[in-house]
Amino acid sequence: LLFEPQILVAKKEEKAETEDFLYDATVSYQHDAKQLCNQIYERLTLPPHNFKVWLDKKMMYGSTRERMSESVERSQFLIIFVSDKYYKRQSCQVEATYAHETKRLLIPLKIDKDYEPKGWLAFIVAAYNRVNFSGKLPFDEAFTELVEQIYRHRQQSRTPTPPLVPPPPASTRATHFSEHMFSRCRFSSSQQNHS
Repeated sequence: LLFEPQILVAKKEEKAETEDFLYDATVSYQHDAKQLCNQIYERLTLPPHNFKVWLDKKMMYGSTRERMSESVERSQFLIIFVSDKYYKRQSCQVEATYAHETKRLLIPLKIDKDYEPKGWLAFIVAAYNRVNFSGKLPFDEAFTELVEQIYRHRQQSRTPTPPLVPPPPASTRATHFSEHMFSRCRFSSSQQNHS
């Protein structure tokens, strides 16, 4: 039985943007897509990009469940090879769901021109632009778009969020209000005295 994402989420509460990651990305795919997966993996990990990418065939050992959870936790991105077979495979669902719940950045790849995500997969990838590796674009053009997405996401995650300015304490607001009302009363009484 595969691990439940809710259990693993409890192990990792830090947000993605504040972490130091061992890998730039984990590749999540169903094994029918391994040829395309290997092609993309090789291009990502070679110069000029030299991305550190976790791929099961290179780094899997021991407990599959432990390696899957560790790969997601130690990676900034999850690259998802979106297909009907991916959707139907339970291990793919668990890995993608865990990445979503631990706030990893997702980069979905469209690898089947006739497939549109549904169910849990549609929910997870709906907010992201899919890079089209289905053959509609030349491979090099699709790969360039993938690399641009990685750099764009990375830049956004490093942009600091302006701190929120808290409102003044209630006692301070009450003091300002009292002083304001006191000034108005004094002004009003002085007007009456002059009239």
